[in-house]
Amino acid sequence: MKVMAIDLQAFALTRAVLGADFDLDTGTQAIVNIGAGLTQVILMKGGTIRFLRMLTIGGASFTSALADRMPMEPDQAEQYKRRTGVAIDAAPAGGEGEALARSVLTEEADILIEEIRGSVDYYLSQSGGDTLDRLFVAGNGARLPNLANRLGRSLGVGVQPVRVLDEEKMRVGKLGLSDVELAQAQPVLPVPVGLAMWGEL
Repeated sequence: MKVMAIDLQAFALTRAVLGADFDLDTGTQAIVNIGAGLTQVILMKGGTIRFLRMLTIGGASFTSALADRMPMEPDQAEQYKRRTGVAIDAAPAGGEGEALARSVLTEEADILIEEIRGSVDYYLSQSGGDTLDRLFVAGNGARLPNLANRLGRSLGVGVQPVRVLDEEKMRVGKLGLSDVELAQAQPVLPVPVGLAMWGEL
């Protein structure tokens, strides 16, 4: 086996998410990749990554907060988290059951969103008048209901869905997945797909 290249995860993400638009001057674009323990905030323009920040908050933080506050076992909290999600707008009042879970998850979401917004604001303040034109949200944490929409509203920009396996971007053939299964898989595919695309763009 021979090593062909060493690539950064951020490059793989941008390569897969933006595809043929990778090097176009389409304004400032953000990719937020929410993993289990880390969140990457990537700001790029004209095919160049201009800013990258790693946040030590991810999907596991939501699960832990739910398990501590409800309380419940981590596996149960993970399932509850995916079923409940966060509020899109104002923080919901606490209560019992699902209402309390949504309140806890929304509080955790706002902590993460504030960190992301601080990163974006810092970059834009240093960029000489740029504005954020597009936002992509990827990673397993992006599947938490309403989190991406809440982030988009906080940043004042619409959220673009991540569609890595798309006939407009690449020939994928038959995957044997339903539309629902494919939609669930899309957010977690950019890194491996982007690594496979090394040298293609």
